[in-house]
Amino acid sequence: GRIGFLDFGIVGRFNELQAALESLVEGDTLYVHPGDYYREPDPRPRDSGGIYTLEASGTADRPIIFTAANRADPPTIHSCSPSEPTRCFGPALAAYGDHVILDHLRIRGRVQIWGGAHKTLQYLECTHGWGACGDGNWSCLRIESCESCTAHHNYVHDVSGAGMCEACLPGDTCG
Repeated sequence: GRIGFLDFGIVGRFNELQAALESLVEGDTLYVHPGDYYREPDPRPRDSGGIYTLEASGTADRPIIFTAANRADPPTIHSCSPSEPTRCFGPALAAYGDHVILDHLRIRGRVQIWGGAHKTLQYLECTHGWGACGDGNWSCLRIESCESCTAHHNYVHDVSGAGMCEACLPGDTCG
């Protein structure tokens, strides 16, 4: 498969994480360099969507791998704006396809694998958590409606319900 690097300003490499995710096909590995990754989401929170989404599918012998370029200093994917940590509009990363491996990433908020089959969350460090406005969910790693999906060797810490309504806009009901 093709190997991609997210590296700002270098020819042949991506300078925007969502564009890199949208380019992936079976057998690809995307190596993401250290740093903080966040972009402004849709204006309304959505439980099934993410700040970043990976919708492509791999195969059993050619999975899609999204991993750190430097495992000693993995990238941080944010649900919340790093400059305004109370603005949390969605999961940091949502993966939907089959045969996807999310590996050696820091998640500040939530990562979720939704639907499909054979996805793996491994060696992730997840903090803060994220709750959808109005539904009462609060999690850091979420696996839903996914067949033969696994999570192992992940480190989840500093998660609490204190910010559960951070995704709510004025006038929305919380919890």
